[in-house]
Formats: sequence, C-alpha cells, structure tokens
Amino acid sequence: MIKLKDLLDEKCWKGYEKKGMKTMFGKKYPNCVKKEGAVDEKKFIPTVTIEKRNKKVAVKKFKTEKEAEKFIRQYNKKNQLRRGKGLWYNPRTGVELTRNF
Repeated sequence: MIKLKDLLDEKCWKGYEKKGMKTMFGKKYPNCVKKEGAVDEKKFIPTVTIEKRNKKVAVKKFKTEKEAEKFIRQYNKKNQLRRGKGLWYNPRTGVELTRNF
C-alpha cells in the first residue's frame, strides 16, 4: 500500500533540490529547483569541422559561438568558400566546413 508520505517525498533529478511543494492538476508535487553552482555534465561546446575531399582534416572547439562564427568568417575569406545547405564549401579545392550550432 502506498503511503501519502512516500508520494510527497519524491526524489528530484540529479543536480536539483526540493524547494517546497507545488500543485498541478489537483495533486501535490515536489518543486525541484536547480542547485546553485551545479555543473552541467553535458555542457554544449561549439565545434567546427573542416574536411578536404570527404576526409576529416580538423575539428576546432571554441568557448563561445561568437568565437566560432569569427573563425568561420576568417576561414571563408581565406579559402573562398561558398554557402551551401548547412555547410560552406569550395568545389575546386574540395574543402568543406560544417558547424554543430
């Protein structure tokens, strides 16, 4: 038999802590709030992949998307890349540049 106390003492996700209760759809649920200073395990890292003739040449990682965009602009000027569907490319040299953001 399920006790009322068991329902009210539900655990929160990893990295979250219980801060009181909230009511949804007529039932009480724990109000799980992200812990302060909690580190995300899966932090997003902007990356740019450079390929030449369908072979991966380099994968560049950046701290921010802004830095990655700056790199792409500079690389485009240097290698005269054209904008394609989801990538930049140069058909003469076979260089392709893709991003994950």
